[in-house]
Amino acid sequence: MGIGPSAEAGAREGGSLAGDRAMGKLSRLASWGLLWGAMGLAQAAPVDPPAKPDPYEWKIFPVLGGNSDIGFQFGVLGIVTRLGPPELPYLWTLRIQGSLSVKGAPLGGVEFPVHEDFIFFDGRHPGGRLRYGGELKFSQAANAGYYGLGNASAPPLTDPLLGTRVNQYLRSELSAYFRGGWALAPTWNLLFGLGVRRLAPTVYPGSLLERDIAREALLGGISSRIDPVLLLGFERDCRDSELVPSRGHQVSLGLRGVPGAGLPGQGGFVGVSLHARLFLPIWKKYVVLALRELTDLLLGNPPLHDLSRATGFETTWMLGGSDGVRGVPEGRIQGRIRSIGNIECRVMPARFTLFGQRFETGFTAFLDAGRAWADWKSRSDLDGEGLGLHWGTGLGWRLRWGESVLIRMDFAYAPEAAAADPGFPIGIYFDLGHSF
Repeated sequence: MGIGPSAEAGAREGGSLAGDRAMGKLSRLASWGLLWGAMGLAQAAPVDPPAKPDPYEWKIFPVLGGNSDIGFQFGVLGIVTRLGPPELPYLWTLRIQGSLSVKGAPLGGVEFPVHEDFIFFDGRHPGGRLRYGGELKFSQAANAGYYGLGNASAPPLTDPLLGTRVNQYLRSELSAYFRGGWALAPTWNLLFGLGVRRLAPTVYPGSLLERDIAREALLGGISSRIDPVLLLGFERDCRDSELVPSRGHQVSLGLRGVPGAGLPGQGGFVGVSLHARLFLPIWKKYVVLALRELTDLLLGNPPLHDLSRATGFETTWMLGGSDGVRGVPEGRIQGRIRSIGNIECRVMPARFTLFGQRFETGFTAFLDAGRAWADWKSRSDLDGEGLGLHWGTGLGWRLRWGESVLIRMDFAYAPEAAAADPGFPIGIYFDLGHSF
């Protein structure tokens, strides 16, 4: 979440000293003649000062997608960014998205299985020490995955008699968060936040989740609940850029706590996230090796919703998903202990200007791997034996647009993707920002 000044915005600076050096080659007499001539032209035909660059960036993206489970998804995402002084990537950014999916209902008519709506704001004090922001979000997924608990959870059930919902449930969350940070020193930051969320899962009749609820004590919090959420963290951020880092590292420790309602299945829990990122320039800023390790630990009685997500300041779905082990379906591997490692080679060789906007584009090759444990106690029946790594690999495309937006599209293969869809064993991810 870095707070202090960044070298990123230095790319906006430019200019050349060639003209000054060329002037030194003229004789003293010629120099005075040119000077008086320039003064005369300036008096005869005054030149307007150059227009100031627009301090705002405006961007609009369509949101399109869909499959047989959710139907056709559509929407729009708008981003407004107020650029700041060179030492800051921006003063503030505002993102607003509204999207939903439409499909035919089983008994006629239409239904709206997926919603992904949010308002996100991130601001920085001009001095660079304070960072503050908030988010209001509603998300619903009628095809949220559940394949069992632990690292050795079963592959998808494909018996047509069981229906398409056997490995799914409906996940619904309405949340509001305030997040902030304070720079304790040039690279050391204190992170804090407060939020509230409403979880309202729905279990499909005949699904694997319905069967496991009755026989697995680790599955808590299936009923609807309202949780206050407390966030606290520390980080050391030495990256040269938040958006497209090419050198430096970031290490953070994040804590999130949910007191719980004291009701059956609604106990409290604490989450601990250990996050480390390292960026090594191979060839200037054009070729960068990026490495990441993320471990998330859950203590207490977390609900199912939290067994496949990590961190509190940057929501990450893991083990599988666009920010975890790419290619592994989201929700495919769940547990109270999860750890992943990622390595990427990022190549950004092309830079161009179009309609007055600055762009950079390139590609990335990546390898992700991770493991989960269902509980703090040994559960070989759920986690299996041995190393048990889940992995995914692939290629991606990147497009930087202006000072504040990076678009990415990743194509990933993983054995779990092949098991879920042998005919098309590729996970496709389209999102904003690098995966880490």
